[in-house]
Formats: sequence, C-alpha cells, structure tokens
Amino acid sequence: MIGLGALAAASVFLLVAFALRGRLVRQTERRAAIEAVWLPVMLQSMRQEFPATPTLRRRERGAVLALWNRMTAAIEGEAVERLCVFADRAGLITAARALSKEGSGEELVVAATFLGRNRDAAGIPVLLDLAQKEPVVVRAEAARALVRIEPEAGVRSVVPMIARWEDCHSAVAVAILRDAPSEVVSEVVAGHALAAQDPGAQARLVDVLAIIKGRAGHAAARTLLDRQPPPEVASRCLAVLREHRAPEDAILVRPYLKHEMPFVRVQAVAALARLQGSGDVWRIAGCLGDRDWWVRNRAARAVVTSPAIARSLVELLASVHPDRYARGALVQVLGEIGAS
Repeated sequence: MIGLGALAAASVFLLVAFALRGRLVRQTERRAAIEAVWLPVMLQSMRQEFPATPTLRRRERGAVLALWNRMTAAIEGEAVERLCVFADRAGLITAARALSKEGSGEELVVAATFLGRNRDAAGIPVLLDLAQKEPVVVRAEAARALVRIEPEAGVRSVVPMIARWEDCHSAVAVAILRDAPSEVVSEVVAGHALAAQDPGAQARLVDVLAIIKGRAGHAAARTLLDRQPPPEVASRCLAVLREHRAPEDAILVRPYLKHEMPFVRVQAVAALARLQGSGDVWRIAGCLGDRDWWVRNRAARAVVTSPAIARSLVELLASVHPDRYARGALVQVLGEIGAS
C-alpha cells in the first residue's frame, strides 16, 4: 500500500511539473511573438521614423509595457524622449493607467515603472493608490515612480509612507528616493525623523539618513542624540555621526559608551574611533573589559589601529591588562591584523 501511494504521489507531481513547464513554454512563446511585432516599431521610433503602430490588445499590455521599460532602462537622452512620444502615440500610457487599476502582481510593478519613466503626472492618483498595496515591491515601485514624476513633491508624499512601512529596508528606501536632489531628501527625511513619535518609524528614517549623508540628516542625528532617544534610534544616530566624521560630535558620543544596551555601545565605540577626538582612544580602551564580546572586539580594533597609540604600547597592554577578556580581545585583533 505504501509503494502504491508513493507511486501515485510521484505521478501527480510529474503531471503538475509537466503542466507548469508547458504553461511556461507557452508564456515564453507568446511573449516572444509580441516582442517580434513591437520591438522593430520601437527601434524605428528611436530613429525618428514613424511606422504604423500595432494594435495593442488587452492581454498584451503587460508584455508590451515590460518591453518598453527594458528599452528605456538601456538607453538615455533623446532616445528615451522619442520612446516616450511613441508611447503616447501607441496608447501605452492609457494602457498603463488601466493596468495599474486592473492588473495584479508583476503587472502592477510593470505599470508603475512605465508611468514613472514617462513622467506621467496624470498617473499620480493611480500611483498613490498603488503605493498602499501589497506586496512591498509594488508599493516601492509606485513610490519611486511618484518621485520620478515630481521629485520634490514626490519625496514629501513618499517619506511618510516609508516611515510606516515596517518591511521596507533602508536600501530600498534610498533607491525609491534617489531621483530627487539629495539635500531635499535629507531635509524631508530629517524633518520627519525629528517629528516621529514611533521609535520604529524614527529608526527607519535615521537609517536612510545614515546612507544619504546630508547636512540636515547630520543635524537631526545630533538633535536626537541630545534627547536621549530609544536604543534602536540612538544606535542609528551614532552611525550617522560616524559617517560625517565631525570632531565636535565626540562630546555627544562619549556618554553612549556607558549605555545599557550593547548594540548602542558598539556604535558609540565605532563612532568615537572614527572621530578621533583628543584622548578618546583611552576612553575606548576603557571598553576593552566590556561584558559584551562585540563591544570588546570593536574597542580592541579601534585601539590597535589608532595612530595615537604605538604598537609596542598596545602589545604591552595586551599582556598586562588586568581583565582577561580585554587581553583576549587585544591578542585576537593583533593576531588578525598581523596575519593580514
């Protein structure tokens, strides 16, 4: 009985696999047939020729828009403008607006990308609606399109969304905002970070500030640290200060070497090591005996690589330090750096 059951299960699996493969082959063939009609026409349009426009069938919308997206991603300058003119003549803009309302999954991403690259201001209401949908890839592409169409206004619309999206990684957020002027992005994100009441939203926004490195973001991180924010926000603010390397920030960083949360102390050590304030290397050395391994390791790396302490003195410290964990951290880092 077990053998027959296993055979039946294997048969069902094979049937499903063959069915899926057949479906994939048919989809590939159908897409290739559509592109064989539309690709030559798009290429002619890029050369400022005006061929007869094929009829756009409802079921072909996604494939044609995806082809247009790939074409515009591979070129720049006047060629893109000519394809935008072609898109208007061929009814692709209308099709994209309709698909963004009626489509699903990948079709929604394709439609949002198309509207953004076309700078279609009339499509903004549709994109604002898409930016509320699942999954995150649809929301993110719709948000990026909003920024592409109207950079400054788009940033002001999109940043509050990013603050709410718990599943939006900081790298994705930066990609969404990258078509807007960096200082505008920095000012808007910094303003929302300072005003945010939810620590999670505040932390997500400060993560973005750490990547874009704007002046407004630096000032916001200083202000937040002065307020003694929640640990997840403090650690990210310290990362912002580490990237800006302003010596005057050391006074804000030093108290966080004694923070109760180890991940905050790690960031404080890293920031202070980068700032290289007067006497700070010895403050960092005080963390060599920290109860957390990551803090000890980061402190040891800062001490070993600091130009303010001679190598011979570091080696002496590694042999006579009263804390065995501090000695172990220094010996380990010295060995790693010596081996490299």
